[in-house]
Amino acid sequence: MNQHEEICRCDFELSEIFRRYLGSQFSFPALDWTLEEITFKLKERMNSQLWQQARSVLEYSDLVKFAKSTPSFSDSVQMMDTTISFIQATRPTKEVNIQQI
Repeated sequence: MNQHEEICRCDFELSEIFRRYLGSQFSFPALDWTLEEITFKLKERMNSQLWQQARSVLEYSDLVKFAKSTPSFSDSVQMMDTTISFIQATRPTKEVNIQQI
């Protein structure tokens, strides 16, 4: 497998992980929905900065998957960083029961 194929495979996997996270975190079938359906649903649930992060990851993923775009290594790393940042900002926080301490 050459470097381009490896980047595309990693980007595809990242896209699937991101969509599964969105579906689980926000309770909708993100793996089955289009970019437009997902971003419409997310727009009502988060601030514009987070919404834009999610949209940019989904748009990039669609370009790689469907338009057969040729991503660079730096583009792929940037999307991974954006994805991680989004997940960190939207993941649920663990509540601590003070009486358990």
